[in-house]
Amino acid sequence: MIRHLQKTGRSLELTCFFEELPLLAVGEVVSKDSATFSGYNIMSIYASHRDMVKFGNADENGFKRVVRELIRWERHLRLQASTLFDDSHAIYAVATRVLAYLLDLIFMTSGSSM
Repeated sequence: MIRHLQKTGRSLELTCFFEELPLLAVGEVVSKDSATFSGYNIMSIYASHRDMVKFGNADENGFKRVVRELIRWERHLRLQASTLFDDSHAIYAVATRVLAYLLDLIFMTSGSSM
């Protein structure tokens, strides 16, 4: 899919996250090479495969990285909407709702009371 998009001149925003710690008794579940694509943003999360999206609190580095990427995407969507569409407010409103939903899911998963 990614190669097809690149061949047709269309872009895809993608951020690849990979685990830094092995899973006990199993080891590495997904290698960095398998979890990432050349030319796209790559970030590690200091956790095992099972725990990479189970944040203990909003101060954890992995949590901050995920949230920063969501905020970056939201800003990018807002900029694209304002330059590509006449009705940018509607597009921005949808993008904002999607971002809010994703942040709610992250906070719910993390058990944070923010």
